[in-house]
Amino acid sequence: MANKNISSTSFTLSDEFNLSGKRIAIKGKTGVALGQLSNQTANMPLPVEAFISGLLGALPVMANPGLNSFLPIERAVLGAVAVAGRIMVCRTEDGFNLDYMPSLLRVTDGAYEKNSVLNNQELLEFILLNIEKISATVGPARTFYHQLLKQVMEEAVLFSSLKGYQANCITGGDPVNLNTGNFLYEKKDIKIAGKVPISFRRFYNRIDLREGCLGHGWRHNFEIELIEDIYSYTVIWQDGREEVYRKGKNNMPEPLYGNQCYLVCQETGFQYTSSGGYNYFFDKKGRMVNQGDLNGAGVNFSYNKQGKLECASSCSGKLFYHYEDNGKRLVSVTDHTGRKVRFIYELGRLKQVINAMGESYRYFYDGEGAVQTIKNSRNINVLHNKYESQGRISCQSFADGGLITYDYQDKDCRTLMTNQNGQRIAYLHDERFRNTKNLYIDGEESFSYNDRNQLIKKIDKNGNKIKFSYDDKGNTIQIIYPDGSKHNMAYDANNRLITLSVNGKEKIKNTYDAKGNLIKTADALHRHRQIFYDEKGNAVKVKQPDGSELSLKYDDRGNMIHIIDAAGGCTIYEYDDCNRVIRTVDGNGNSTNFAYNDCDQIICVTNAAGACRTYEYTKDGKVTKVKDFNGAVTTQEYNNMNQVKSITLPDGGMICMEYDLMQNISRKIMPNGAEIRYAYNSFNHLEKVTLPTGGQICYEYDPNGNRTAIIDPNGNRTIMEYDELNRLIKTIDSAGASTEYEYDMEGRLISVTNAVGKFHTYVYDEAGQVISETDILGNTTHYAYNELGKIACVTDPKKRKIVYEYAPGGSLSRVRYPDDTYELFFYDKNRNLIRRQNQKVNGR
Repeated sequence: MANKNISSTSFTLSDEFNLSGKRIAIKGKTGVALGQLSNQTANMPLPVEAFISGLLGALPVMANPGLNSFLPIERAVLGAVAVAGRIMVCRTEDGFNLDYMPSLLRVTDGAYEKNSVLNNQELLEFILLNIEKISATVGPARTFYHQLLKQVMEEAVLFSSLKGYQANCITGGDPVNLNTGNFLYEKKDIKIAGKVPISFRRFYNRIDLREGCLGHGWRHNFEIELIEDIYSYTVIWQDGREEVYRKGKNNMPEPLYGNQCYLVCQETGFQYTSSGGYNYFFDKKGRMVNQGDLNGAGVNFSYNKQGKLECASSCSGKLFYHYEDNGKRLVSVTDHTGRKVRFIYELGRLKQVINAMGESYRYFYDGEGAVQTIKNSRNINVLHNKYESQGRISCQSFADGGLITYDYQDKDCRTLMTNQNGQRIAYLHDERFRNTKNLYIDGEESFSYNDRNQLIKKIDKNGNKIKFSYDDKGNTIQIIYPDGSKHNMAYDANNRLITLSVNGKEKIKNTYDAKGNLIKTADALHRHRQIFYDEKGNAVKVKQPDGSELSLKYDDRGNMIHIIDAAGGCTIYEYDDCNRVIRTVDGNGNSTNFAYNDCDQIICVTNAAGACRTYEYTKDGKVTKVKDFNGAVTTQEYNNMNQVKSITLPDGGMICMEYDLMQNISRKIMPNGAEIRYAYNSFNHLEKVTLPTGGQICYEYDPNGNRTAIIDPNGNRTIMEYDELNRLIKTIDSAGASTEYEYDMEGRLISVTNAVGKFHTYVYDEAGQVISETDILGNTTHYAYNELGKIACVTDPKKRKIVYEYAPGGSLSRVRYPDDTYELFFYDKNRNLIRRQNQKVNGR
């Protein structure tokens, strides 16, 4: 490939990022996209290696002041260009220049025209094109540049991958990603229950700049798509999170951030299989056409002529999607029974959502188009957001006057959150925005990760460590607890748990069929249960360890309609068109009926005698009135935070409650006027209770939240101590008498030692059942169990035995005592005990 001089070529990103000139200079404006360079970096050459390391997120980034505030896409550009040679950072009057020799871009073929403008995607493609061409020319160094390309892509898409809910980030407030400052919101508007439930859920994601059918920042749970470009595949999930795969050899997907690939190409499109075995299928246009399990139980999707989702259907029912005349905005969703949710817009933004009962939520936006205020169906402003200059949440205020503030200290990679009660907590993250440390006034928690973003170590405030290990597919295979105990897990090829072992001893063993259904499970004593399925994947029979069987039947929609127990008793269920239980009939033929409103809230229960219990609700779905079967009425009122503020009892008595700004109950007034007051520490642990008599009960805690002391109204103090697993190991009463507790490596209590040194001990079998206990006098009692884990025999210290017998399925049928007396137990068809008789009934 011939070199090409591009001295007359430049491009601009959003007018704030320019690449131009014979010597190629990257220029930025102070305080805008690229941030302010410190005095330490002005007029100072940077070695290429250190510069690349810093840009790509390695530790040296901390040694390069001024680089921390770069956006991921800007870091990617700099990282790609930085391989050219040494770079000089020079301050200018209005910002700074990064000046270097143009050896990288001189090999670029087909450069852009002067002054052309690139969007983020075009810019990313431009970067990748450059590095691909270098990779093809460097010979032995190809492996290095291939890895460099992967690193640049990871950095470029990092922020996109952080848009939704993240396991390695921490959230707070209502809710805010405390590592990125992103505001997240989720609301379910309608649901069809059943074997394969279907619902309509909305997600708001402040940093998601894509425009879906609900407007900027909004997506719904079936708005999942796959986008293919020249160099990558991107799966965009319902919450806006983006999962990017690089195109490798023959355009096969190669994952970023780890070695596990969930995406494969097919003739008809693409298949994504989650670690749990759930499949998502996309057509060649990237539209999701099906999601489901190996039994075929799932959801199918169809699209209209404009390519918009038209219908989502499963065996449980259907949702239909309706759009504006121009096909841009979703205006309503209806289910197969006619229930409807409507959406109203203003200036292209989602303004109001009206549910099937006619109640609405309203949304208000700031000048940048971000959700600022949410007003519920009771016309209460439940949340008000304020954002800082980079679009991160800076303050949230609530209906009760509570306030949370967020201070982003980017140089230190930390966020300082001040709660409603004034407590300040600092949350630190690494270059991948993974939560690494939480700093509190009484200690800190820390978290460590591997290169695949998996949590490998967690240290609590008391310094106790838990370690995690994973297999190549991301399954947790070992957990080591602070006391050294180990849990090991093994999985099959489809990531299903096969065995669980504790300290080398197998406790659970599972077997699956070809469709992933659990067909057999055994415990540590090899007692096993078997499950049998029909062709649709419904469990139709369960064979228990004692050989007894449960039988199950289903309707065409997969709803369970019959359960026949081991004794032949049958329970029947009936459903409405929304797959909600509307009638049950027990083994004795007694029926109970249920009625619902359009928001799936139960409004009436009619028992077998024909009596009714009715329910009424607020516009927000909180129970306000219950009229019981006997006519007794109980009512409840709520405050602006939807917490119960008063309960009126059937006799007219009233209980009133008040709350602090952390929503802890702070005062309770009983029907007789007596008051109980509650006070909490900064961690919301109950610290003091003031009784109606004026007496106080006080509590103390360790940094992990374990209660370490109780002081009663008379000043008597009881002290508690805990081990590294937060288990109680010692109590000391006000007189100084102590009781100590000891556990084995499986966390089971094995000894209780009293104040005079006498101890009571326990011994267990491999399944965790107590098989003997010895009291403080040395007397030992033994226990034996049957296949179902029910007590079968108790042998007292004098070798006398009580024997328990059971009917198939586990109902107690007979108890034999040491003196040869016995008791018999009889049940009706609903397994209710109806008669208990001793041996004298039979003439003995």
